[in-house]
Amino acid sequence: MIVEDYKGVRCYSENGTRYPSVHAVLNLLLPQDPAWMDDDALTLGSECHAIMACYLDGECQPCYGEAQYRTDAAKKWYDEQGCSASVVEQSCVSRYGFAGRPDCGVEIKGVQWLIDWKFAEVVTLANRIQVETAYTRFAEYKGFKPMIVQVKKSGDVIVHKLKVNHHHWSAFLSATNVLKWRLVNV
Repeated sequence: MIVEDYKGVRCYSENGTRYPSVHAVLNLLLPQDPAWMDDDALTLGSECHAIMACYLDGECQPCYGEAQYRTDAAKKWYDEQGCSASVVEQSCVSRYGFAGRPDCGVEIKGVQWLIDWKFAEVVTLANRIQVETAYTRFAEYKGFKPMIVQVKKSGDVIVHKLKVNHHHWSAFLSATNVLKWRLVNV
């Protein structure tokens, strides 16, 4: 699956069909100032996600500085839970017409969890909707419970066990349909 910007919408393309990304849908629902996060923080988050994906796939990726500090904390938490990853960084298309790439699906003590890593000081409403409303709609994660694992600058790991919030679903689906229309008609 290819990730691209098309007509100003971040989307995933597969077999000639474009699907708005979960990120694009959330930006339509909850517009944010583009300057809300600096480039260094975005780069650090991307680096930490790549390191964790390699770790969950059983590969070693060298890292240094803050990325090492934060991912060491995430790895320690992961290992202490006795997790077993079943899906890692897999691009998915929902039957509702949006696409995304959740961080991972794991089993912890017999329970399937859809985990989204947040290497940030704050977990936002958009982060919660991303995991509890959108990602849980992918067939690959059917039956998984949503969880955000937040790793702060201090190295503290905060686990946010979420519940699917059906009140967000109608707005998310409406925004998805607006973007699908834009991809075809604008």
